[in-house]
Amino acid sequence: MKFKNGQTIFYQSLTDDVIKSHQQDYQLPKSYKWQKNSVYICIQQVFQWLISGFAYFYCHWWLHIRYVNGNLLKQLHSGAYLYANHTQPQGDVFSPFCVIHHPAVIVSPANLGIPIIGRLIPLGGGLPIPNNIRDMHRFTEAVYQQVDQNHTVVIYPEAHVWPFATRIRPFNETSFHYPSYHPAPVYTMTTTYQASKWHQKPNITVYLDGPFFVDTSLPAKQRQKDLHDKVMLQFEKRSQNSSYAYLNYERRL
Repeated sequence: MKFKNGQTIFYQSLTDDVIKSHQQDYQLPKSYKWQKNSVYICIQQVFQWLISGFAYFYCHWWLHIRYVNGNLLKQLHSGAYLYANHTQPQGDVFSPFCVIHHPAVIVSPANLGIPIIGRLIPLGGGLPIPNNIRDMHRFTEAVYQQVDQNHTVVIYPEAHVWPFATRIRPFNETSFHYPSYHPAPVYTMTTTYQASKWHQKPNITVYLDGPFFVDTSLPAKQRQKDLHDKVMLQFEKRSQNSSYAYLNYERRL
């Protein structure tokens, strides 16, 4: 889907999915396995290495992204969680590969319904959310396994992508279930937009911040709220660096 400078996108709720696709109702196969065997993991690591090379070119030279604290997570030797605002339909696919060695990205199952590309998403580290509660335990165990293997789990708590959005949309405290029950350092990645003198589309500056730690002295539900508030505060602080609105978002009454 292409967008023009100054285009207005209408919405009714800040939780709306403003980009519709033919794969919106895609269902994961009942036999889907989130935890892979050692052979698959080896192939996955090679594939991620190839993606990283493409991602560097695409994000730096095509999207003109500048990363602030870009090496923050590459210095890690343990598992972590990275929370990011969701404003780039393609960029958010590749940006984690520019700042993390082996990202494991939680994605909508609809992404796996995309012809050809959808089948490659798990190979690139994608963890599709189950379509039913019955599979949530296996999915959650796979998330924890990634952390235990010293990988970084990437979460877009806003859930739906709003292209070039400059505001942080509200998101649920349940997005912090994973670090609350399986603690590891939490980081943020905030995408912001500035006017470009040389390109039609805006420049993009991405800020990496953290770590934020789980307060294990709190009950689990309060841990979620505590992390939610810390991450939201950091998102809102960094989003103030957006100085250019490529698209306009208007609420439909």
